[in-house]
This record gives sequence, C-alpha cells and structure tokens, in this order.
Amino acid sequence: MKHEPAIDGASLLGRVREAYAAPAERLEFVPKGEVSLCYVGHCGGGTRYFLKLCDNSRLGRLSASRFDI
Repeated sequence: MKHEPAIDGASLLGRVREAYAAPAERLEFVPKGEVSLCYVGHCGGGTRYFLKLCDNSRLGRLSASRFDI
C-alpha cells in the first residue's frame, strides 16, 4: 500500500508485542507493496523487524498463504 490507512497505531503495536513477544517500541509505515501493509518494528538496541499485514481479500489471503509461518 502506498498510503497508510487510518489504523490505531497504539493498538497495532500492542498486538505485535503480545502476539510475537517482540519488544517493539514503535512501528514505522513503509509505503511498499500492492496487497499488504508493511511496517518496520523498531526495538531497543537498534533491533528491527519487518511486519506485513494482509487483509482478508482474495489477494490478501493468497499473499499470506505464501509465508512459511
């Protein structure tokens, strides 16, 4: 996505912390991709994680199914 939609950033950050036990301090939107929302999760000590959010559309589900998780 080229533009960040209206998402509750604090809630998203909390869910990332909870679901992945990642000590993320902030999320930075990355305007790349066509199907998913992309973020860099910044953690203490300079550690970073890449986060992709796929919606429940046909293309979103197809994209998510390609991840090896």
